[in-house]
Formats: sequence, C-alpha cells, structure tokens
Amino acid sequence: MDLFWLSLCWLSLILVVYVLSIGPVLKFTTKYRSSIPIPVMVSIVSFYNPIKWAYETPLLHKPLGLYYPLWVPNLIDSKGNVIEK
Repeated sequence: MDLFWLSLCWLSLILVVYVLSIGPVLKFTTKYRSSIPIPVMVSIVSFYNPIKWAYETPLLHKPLGLYYPLWVPNLIDSKGNVIEK
C-alpha cells in the first residue's frame, strides 16, 4: 500500500513539473526561435501538445492563461488570451 501512495506522489510531482515547465520552454523557444533546429522544434511542439490541448479546453484555459504571461507577456495577455499580431 505504501508503494502505491509513493508512486502516486511521484506521478503527481512529474505531472506538475511537466505542466509548469511549459513557461520556461515558451520563453526559450520564442527568444531563440531562429536558432533552434527544426527537428528539435518539432519535438518540443509534439511533447507539449497535451498542454496546448488543455489550454484550449474551457476548464483549464484560465489557469494556464494566467500562468503563461509570467513567462511570455508579449504572447499572452493578462487575461490569458493569445495576443493577435
């Protein structure tokens, strides 16, 4: 039983780190977009595709939208919506 709870805690921690890591990755990729090789960029986009899907759902749009401007305020406004250029 203890192994179950320990595994559940680790899985939760990994999930939280995965979701929170999108901020630094967005900042890095927008800053160095021209110097990142295309295969690496494709890998990054496909790895974070579930978070993009979660951002597009109404339930998680607001929480993720409030987190993104901390890292990329030029791409996401303070209400959590994408800034159109």
